[in-house]
Amino acid sequence: FSKIPGLPIAYWISSNMYLVFDNPPISSQFIPKFGMSVGDGERFTRFWFELAQCDIAFECSNENEYKLQNRKWCVVDKGGTFRRWYGNKTNILWWKNNGVDIKTHPKSAVRSPQFFFKPHISWTLVSSGAYSARFFEKGFLLDTASNCLYFPNGRDPFVVLGYLNSKVASNILSILNPTINMSCGVVGSVDFNFVKSEKIERLVRHSISISLADCD
Repeated sequence: FSKIPGLPIAYWISSNMYLVFDNPPISSQFIPKFGMSVGDGERFTRFWFELAQCDIAFECSNENEYKLQNRKWCVVDKGGTFRRWYGNKTNILWWKNNGVDIKTHPKSAVRSPQFFFKPHISWTLVSSGAYSARFFEKGFLLDTASNCLYFPNGRDPFVVLGYLNSKVASNILSILNPTINMSCGVVGSVDFNFVKSEKIERLVRHSISISLADCD
């Protein structure tokens, strides 16, 4: 079991599954991150349909674009129910003056703000059901209820999204972490041999479009 991250006593896995652990971990190719704790969710978090859209920032590429829009609220990735490929984009966060009220709150922890607004692949941190990953385009902050993968420039997010939603990844995750808490450290340790594939990208994009139509 020395090949398996964390050295779990996974005596039941097949020899073929054992060979998967010869591949490098996802964390060597993507950037796993944990979301921020806002300190007072009841005060700082809303659903987007509770406010006028003119008060909400959408699709900002970075902090400067957010400042130029001069909005009080920003869309935030806050986990949610089981959704593969796309969805769970209903929350907004009080981010007036670049989130100063949250950043100065005594119970908050604003982690990795340099990655805010960047596209990412997300999943809900705590879930008693099956694991599911989904694509978030640019513009979203990241809450502690979600963990995610950010991707370096040029790295295709759709191949790894397809992999994370596959039965192979699901089986690996059940070996690495048989609990309901699916942290970015656990997902980052999943073995993944990145290979550029137009076919996989096309299928994943199609799955996203189906899920998007279902959300709408």
